[in-house]
Order: sequence, then C-alpha cells, then structure tokens
Amino acid sequence: LHAGTVLPGDGAAPIENGAVVVADGKIVAVGRSGEVEAPAGARSIDYGDSAVLLPGLVAVDSSYVSSRPGPRTAAPTVLAIDAFDPYRPIVSALQSGITTAYIAPARGRLIAGQGAVVKPAGGAPGDASARIVLESAGLHGSISEDARRTPGYWEPPIPATVDKGLGVVTEQLPRTTMGAVLALDELMAFAGGDDSFADEYGPLTGPALAKAIARAMDLGIHEM
Repeated sequence: LHAGTVLPGDGAAPIENGAVVVADGKIVAVGRSGEVEAPAGARSIDYGDSAVLLPGLVAVDSSYVSSRPGPRTAAPTVLAIDAFDPYRPIVSALQSGITTAYIAPARGRLIAGQGAVVKPAGGAPGDASARIVLESAGLHGSISEDARRTPGYWEPPIPATVDKGLGVVTEQLPRTTMGAVLALDELMAFAGGDDSFADEYGPLTGPALAKAIARAMDLGIHEM
C-alpha cells in the first residue's frame, strides 16, 4: 500500500511517500516507498500523494453495544460482554476506521458493571473468541448527572400477603455528587465486610466488589 503520508503509530515521525506491506492480513513492513521490500507477486495499491495511512483507531468509550442497567445503583456483576454479539460486525465502527472498541455494561449507574474490549470484526467464520480482546476491562461507573437519576428500588415480597402488601419503592443514592462519593465510600466498606449496607445495595454487591478488588480491577468513573 502506497500513500503520501504513513503514520507508523509507534511514536515515530510520519513517513512521507510511505509504503505498508501486508501479508496474510498482517502488517510486516513500514517505510518509504522504494526502501521497503515487497514479496514477489505482491499486489500494489497506490492511494495517491494526498492519502494518509494510519493504524486502526481505538474507541476508548463507545455506544456500539447497549444494555439495560441493573435495578440497583451498584451492579458489579453486570457484564458488557454478555450483550456483545461476536458474530455480527459493527459496521459503523469499521467505516470510521475503528478497529478496537471499549463497550460499557450500561449507563446511568454509580457502578454499572464490567466493561469489555472488542474488535468490530475479524477472525475466521464461527471463531467468536478472535473478536474478544478483554472480557472484563474493569468496573464502569459514573458520578455524573445520569447516575444521580437512578430510580428507586422495588422488590415485591414473595408471596405478597394482605399484611405485607406489595412493598414500597426505596430511594437510592446517589442524588448529588457528594451523595455519589458517600455511596462509593459505603460500597468500599461493604466490600471490606461491613454487611450493614446489604439492604441498601443488595446482598450480592459487597462480595462481588470484594472479588473485583482482589483481582486489582480498575474502576473507571465518568465525572461529566
């Protein structure tokens, strides 16, 4: 492949009048045209002096895959990879030059779950694993306005009886930025073994966070 400018993508300076050699779907050489040796029988494509070749782009956050958030303000067991269809290419990403994308488990929660890193396409037919870079790329959360609109939590009693009724909706933190910070502090205490927050955040949330902490899992927080 020939182009007026080639960006190596490794921190090196742009290569003017550059060339990229591809064999079996892999880049094997990058340099100036005439200085890069192409294998015998290679097909040559010249995109012109005004063209720029660059490595595939990485979408550090994306909405290519969407899933419904959990009912709780913190749901560390929700996995973005569960909503990803590895057999369906993400055409819009490929058309934008994106070859790797982060997908969020959900939006609008203090801890929405665990994100993932995937390829928009690729791999042999039927080989789903080739498109999954990281099944779990850390916890995904937010203290921005969308997370502060988390609806109240309601779990009807089973069985519902006359004396118990159907229960009432319980408001959930956070409602303010400080409320979000307080909730994160409580969640860390819950993960550390303080079971007094089990009713507030759900009995499974603390143990799930403890496992994530034990794995040294990153926590990404949206602030805006």
